[in-house]
Amino acid sequence: MKFQRVTPVCTTFALCLAAAVFFFSDELYSQSLPSVAISTETQKIESVTNQPSQTLENLLADYTTEMNGKDKYAVYARQADKEGYHKVAELFRAAARSLETHANLHAKAINEFGEKPSAVITTPVARTTKENLKESIKTETEEIKTLYPVHLAQAKADGAKTAVISFRSGIQIGTNRQKYFKDALGRLSAWKNTSSGFFVCTVCGNLVDKPDFAECPVCKSPVSVFVQVK
Repeated sequence: MKFQRVTPVCTTFALCLAAAVFFFSDELYSQSLPSVAISTETQKIESVTNQPSQTLENLLADYTTEMNGKDKYAVYARQADKEGYHKVAELFRAAARSLETHANLHAKAINEFGEKPSAVITTPVARTTKENLKESIKTETEEIKTLYPVHLAQAKADGAKTAVISFRSGIQIGTNRQKYFKDALGRLSAWKNTSSGFFVCTVCGNLVDKPDFAECPVCKSPVSVFVQVK
């Protein structure tokens, strides 16, 4: 009889104790949830911050494009000389110098992101001078009408000032190269004799046939920084 009286009491005590432990554990777990959420959110923010800038990716791609373009125009110049279009050859050599110089602006902007500029160079193939001029016009048009405007807008959004300067000047300089390529294609037979060559700004790569100004129209450097390319 005594055993039967004690059993209900023990059972009740055990159930109460278990409930108390469960409630206390649940409270501790609930209190820990906010800190877990904050930690997770912090990781998300850090992962976004550590993502490479789209402007940096654009700069690296454009640097590669211009360094390959430099080699391509050098090959086109040799082809033009072979065909007797010596003034066209001068233009292509000046265009190669123009691209190389402007690529240095991209390199400067890339360095500001803490990266080093690098380019995978492919071997260019020359066709006839007429075909090479057509291809060059198409390439310059795509860059000044499509590529650089998009990259310029992104650089502005990213607040990358040096990249903004590089992309904006790329549009202006590419427009000049395109103009001379069109002129050469339209009057190809008149471009056989050598000329006084072309002039390239050693700061930004601007290309002109006559440096008849006090300062570069693109980068505002003094006209004395222009070099003659023949």
